[in-house]
Order: sequence, then C-alpha cells, then structure tokens
Amino acid sequence: EPCARADIPPGARRTIRVEPPDADRLPLGRAEWYWTLTDPDGGRFAAGLGAVEVTAPLRLAFGRLARLDPARPAIPLRVDYAGSRATEAAVELRQDGTPTSRPVTLALAPAATAEALLPLRLADFAPGRPVALSATLAAADLRLEIAARRPLLRCPPAPPTAAVDGDLGEWTTRPALIRPEQMRWEYVGTATAPASDDLAVTAWVGWDARGLWLAVRVHDDDVVLPQARSVWDWDSVQVGLDLGSDAEPDRPYDANDLEIELGGRADGSPWCYLGACPPGWPQTDLSEKLRGAVRADVGAGRVDYELLVPAELIVSVAPLEAGTVLGFSLLVNDNDGAGRAGWQELTPGIGLGKLPAEFAWLWLQPPDVGRVLDR
Repeated sequence: EPCARADIPPGARRTIRVEPPDADRLPLGRAEWYWTLTDPDGGRFAAGLGAVEVTAPLRLAFGRLARLDPARPAIPLRVDYAGSRATEAAVELRQDGTPTSRPVTLALAPAATAEALLPLRLADFAPGRPVALSATLAAADLRLEIAARRPLLRCPPAPPTAAVDGDLGEWTTRPALIRPEQMRWEYVGTATAPASDDLAVTAWVGWDARGLWLAVRVHDDDVVLPQARSVWDWDSVQVGLDLGSDAEPDRPYDANDLEIELGGRADGSPWCYLGACPPGWPQTDLSEKLRGAVRADVGAGRVDYELLVPAELIVSVAPLEAGTVLGFSLLVNDNDGAGRAGWQELTPGIGLGKLPAEFAWLWLQPPDVGRVLDR
C-alpha cells in the first residue's frame, strides 16, 4: 500500500519522509527495504533497494552520582527515549544480584529523557570491596540491562597538621583507606609474575578547605627513581580524578577529568604535573599549583609520596564539602632497573586506557569523622 503521497512540480526536488506500517514494531538490527515510486495513474517509474539499521528506541544508563546523602543514599538511572508516542518503562536496581527496592515506573514523553533515583545499600560497600550493580528496564516487549562494578571509598577530612613535605607521620596514625590487597597488577611487562614482595602499596586520602590530599607509601624491592618527566617509565604514581562523577562506559576523559603524575628525582625534588586536564585549561600554569613531595629510602626499599590537589582545581566543577562524590583511582608504576616492569591499579581506567567509568567513587565524609580518627 502507498506509504506517502507528495506533489512534485516539474523540475523540482523533493524529500519525502516515509513511516512504514508498524514502524514501531520492527525487529532490532539490519533491515533491507525495497521501495518503488509510482505516478498517480499507478505507473512505476523508479525503484530501489536499501537498508536501515533499527536500534532500540530506549537507552538505559547509570546517571551522575555527584552526591550521596547517608540518610537516603541513591543512584540515578537515566532513560533516553527516542520514540514518537508516549509510553511507560519500569526500572529496577540490583546490588550483588538482589533488588534494592521495588521497580519504579517512569512515564516517557516522546523524544525525552527521564530519571529515577533508586536506593543504594551502603552496607554492601565494605572497604576495598567492589559492588556489582545492575539495572534493568522493561517496556512493552523490550528489556534492557546494564552492569557495573564500583568500589566506594569513604574519604575523611585530612589531618589538621597535613603538610606537603613527604613525611607521612600525620597519616600513618590513621587506618589506611587503600591497603595492599586492594591494589591489583593490571599489567606486567616481564615473562614471570612479580614476587609477592615486589610491590606493596598503602594509601590515605583526605580533604579540607585547601583541597584533596593523597599520601602513598610504597614498599618496593628495587627502587628506581624517575630520570625524566615521563615518570610512568620509572617508580612513580598516577592519580585519576573524575571531578564531575559523570563518566560513561567506554568513554575517555571528558571536560572535567584530571590525571596527575608524581615522581621523585634522585636529588629529592619532585616531578608533579597535570598529565591530562579539560580542554582549554592552562595545563602548564595549573600544574604549578599542584603540590607534591617525594621521600625515597632506596636502601630500605620505600618511597613516600604526598600530593595536594588545590581546591581551585576542584571547585570549578564540584563543591569541596561533605557528601560530594568524585571519581578516583590510583596507579603505582614499577621499574626494577630494566624499564617499566608493570603497574598496580586500584581500579582499571588509567594504565591501559583512559576510562574514568572504571574509577572508584570517592565520598567526602563530614568533619566529625576526621576528629574521631585523630583522637
């Protein structure tokens, strides 16, 4: 049957938009089409064969987790709808395979986006344990599912006496936020697996009005300090920050992500700079605002790192206050004298590809948490 009619004056060019019968029930995937063009008397004077890729009219994604309320912790689920008729969809969130609540029904307007807040069970996020999150969407005869694994790190206020000097004394009296068993070898450039005592990483993170603090202690069986600005080729650390906490799966750094490189020269002075920052940011000038210090005891096989990311680099995107959530990861490079031997990472997302959606969530805690730790 005719799908569309149009008047075409002699010598004119016309675009004809066609909606095939049952267009909203076509199967997903590649569909071939045979079309004909006829005149009013039924005479056919044009025909052709084409193909259309039919995609789902609905897209499900985890929304931006920029803040957590401890009284009512929740994560947004975002639904993008490209259909031409209003419809409904039910969304559900699971943690480690168990629903966190009953499904939530969303009313979807044509060509619109809707969002639902689904509760999180904070008790599942034990220190160092990634939680498996999955979400499902059901609408008519369509079902979508997405999944992610994310650790949640509770970041206390920094010690009041914190200073960027490479002396970790004010940090080591506290429980570590990142322990050796939480770090994983993500890449090994040698034929044999590293020995169990090759590299052990312990780290503390804190925040205050001055910015975001990181203290890292690395025990290394063979300390080889950087000899050039490309510190990742030697013993060093790299820090990834998703300030907007808005990364999407398989997407690289975007306009609110930072990567910081820190390594110590043999004379004790640090290499500390922004290895990646949003387009348009004055990378060289902002690198000078970073504060980093490194203390190495080569004989004892120990390197201590201390870093302050100043508040002005953070507050342009996210408030530096209790409740804020940032994307965060830590990478520690290892060189045993024959080039970069490999690295350990808290999460994937820095070393083998810039994928901030793999980062941990860093949740800034209220001041009273810091006071308890410093008693």
